[in-house]
Amino acid sequence: MFSDPEKFDPENNTLGINFKNSEKVKKFIENSDFTWKKAVISGPVTNNAITLYVDNPRVKKMVQLQTYQFLIELEKKTNLVLKTVNVQISNTQQ
Repeated sequence: MFSDPEKFDPENNTLGINFKNSEKVKKFIENSDFTWKKAVISGPVTNNAITLYVDNPRVKKMVQLQTYQFLIELEKKTNLVLKTVNVQISNTQQ
C-alpha cells in the first residue's frame, strides 16, 4: 500500500535547490569584503543562480551594481560558477 520514503539528495533534487552550494555562498558572503555583506541574507542556489534577500531598495541597487564583481570573486574563492544573482527585497520589508 505505502512505499518506502524516498531519500532526499541535497545536491540533486526535484526542487532544484543545491544546499551544498547555498552553504558555500553563505560562507563566502560572511568572509567577503563587500560593504553590503551584513545587509544581505543568502538564499538558495537554484539552476546556476543565487537568490539574495535585502531589506531595502538602496541595498538592492548596491548589490545589483556589484553583481559581476560578486560572481567573479565567488568563482575565484569557491570554484563555484553561477550565472546570475537574483536580488529580492525580503518579505518582511515589502
